[in-house]
Amino acid sequence: MRIPPLPQYFFGTFALHAVMAWFAVDALRRWRAGALAGVIYGAGCAVLTVSAMFVIHARGFERPRWPTLGNSVAIARELNRFTDTTVQTDVALLQKNPQILRALRLLLPPEPGAAQRESGRLLITVSEPELPNGKIQLIELSSDAAPPTNSQTLDVTPLPKNWVPEPGTW
Repeated sequence: MRIPPLPQYFFGTFALHAVMAWFAVDALRRWRAGALAGVIYGAGCAVLTVSAMFVIHARGFERPRWPTLGNSVAIARELNRFTDTTVQTDVALLQKNPQILRALRLLLPPEPGAAQRESGRLLITVSEPELPNGKIQLIELSSDAAPPTNSQTLDVTPLPKNWVPEPGTW
């Protein structure tokens, strides 16, 4: 099937999930247990909602530092100015899921004839770490600056080597 073995977005199966839920609710309507199942489901949702409200009220809500899609698109477009295949990053989400930038670079290739150069010192980092929802940015480190200690090397090639698993390994 030539599908990379990395986490995928399963939005393509959303219609199937909605149809199966529709069939299940329709089948429950025909049984006497349908009303009981509806009450149990409603009560479960109410308990989860109220308990989440109390926890958020007591501890607060800290949004994870995830780049927005617009912010990620901006990073992918900035990466198109360079020929580098790897960058350093201290953004945890990108360290765990590098395919975010790979997919965007595949969908948003550089303009034909656009000037590109090799840097070798690129870093993707949070622009304002003191703010709870700081944006990520691509910066070029100076030759004497060291990347942050918690940074990792990230392959940002749109189609990296061995992106398709060998036959028989999946």
